[in-house]
Amino acid sequence: MATWGDKPAFHCLHTDLTFAEVDRLSRDVAAWLQTETGLMKGDRVAVMMPNLLVHPVISFGIIHAGGVQVNFSPLYTLRELAHQLNDAGVETIFIFNQVTPTLAAVLEQNGVRTIVTSGLFDLCDLQASNPPVHPDVASRARPPTAGPCGRAGHGVPSARYHA
Repeated sequence: MATWGDKPAFHCLHTDLTFAEVDRLSRDVAAWLQTETGLMKGDRVAVMMPNLLVHPVISFGIIHAGGVQVNFSPLYTLRELAHQLNDAGVETIFIFNQVTPTLAAVLEQNGVRTIVTSGLFDLCDLQASNPPVHPDVASRARPPTAGPCGRAGHGVPSARYHA
């Protein structure tokens, strides 16, 4: 970190994340996963989102926590998502909020207990609103005490627990 910490590691939507920011935020995600979800070494965590700034933060957070990341395409059909969730045995999913309708349609068919939504502008310097989370996902969730990967002054992913 001493050499590269202040250098840009990722760039998206007119915003850079430095190596130090990615390290700090991913360790926050790891701590959140371990304390709030009880993630244990080897537990699988689904990530269903496009390549946005929050994606590497989540990925490195899962690694720091000892979890195994299972990538899910945001383009999965209902049948594909239901099969993959059951096959992977995930209990936690980080999901792009614009594909929450797909998750909502298969929520009763799998063991997902923790849902963390993220929008297009999370961690970006753009001051824009994210589209809403599908009501069936939002209505079955309660916000935790603190979100897992916030950055002061920027949009923050909405951490949600499946009730």
